[in-house]
Amino acid sequence: MSNEQAMPDVADSGPAPAARERKAVIGSVWLWPALVFTPSLFLTQMSLNYALVEWACSSQRHGALHIIPAVSLVIVVVTLLLAARDWRRSHRLAHKDGGDPASRSAFLALMGIAVASMCALAIVLQWMTQFAVDPCL
Repeated sequence: MSNEQAMPDVADSGPAPAARERKAVIGSVWLWPALVFTPSLFLTQMSLNYALVEWACSSQRHGALHIIPAVSLVIVVVTLLLAARDWRRSHRLAHKDGGDPASRSAFLALMGIAVASMCALAIVLQWMTQFAVDPCL
């Protein structure tokens, strides 16, 4: 009896679940929006608000000034949640002494959480000033 006949046909299930999870976490593209996109979004919403002040004052439509920070805040919170999800996954797989790809991913995700949190705070604080200060001053 040959080896081919002795071994039943078993489908290759691929890498083990832990290896698949590690591969999904390491190099995740969702680490970058919180690090790069949120500061850019904060600066963009600030510029758009400054550009809209003259129009909002002349047309007396102050509600338009609240749309941009609201949408920006929602986007920043989504990127913050994505970074938190990636941190939970990669932190669990990281070695305590560091130096492995999962540790680097955990560090980048943690920095993404910090950057996105600061941008969310800055957007909220700027938005609160729109309630306190009349744009037509």
